[in-house]
Amino acid sequence: MEAGIWLWIIGLALAVGLLALVVRIVRQYEGGVVLRFGQLAGVRGPGLNFIIPLVDQIYRVDLRTVLLDGLRHDRTAARPGERLETA
Repeated sequence: MEAGIWLWIIGLALAVGLLALVVRIVRQYEGGVVLRFGQLAGVRGPGLNFIIPLVDQIYRVDLRTVLLDGLRHDRTAARPGERLETA
């Protein structure tokens, strides 16, 4: 009886470990790029994604818009020869 319990515990631990290798979570603001043996295998959307362990790699790409400060233009030509200040 004791050996049967240990086999169930070992089997459950292996199943949880395999599940951790197979499931990948891509967040709502991300996209996933799947590479199979280094070649593009597809693009995955947000949510639970399943991969083949040791064969597939998934890279998460942030899809959020990033605002960058551009160059400030202090003076703009309004008419030829006349300058206009901008705020």
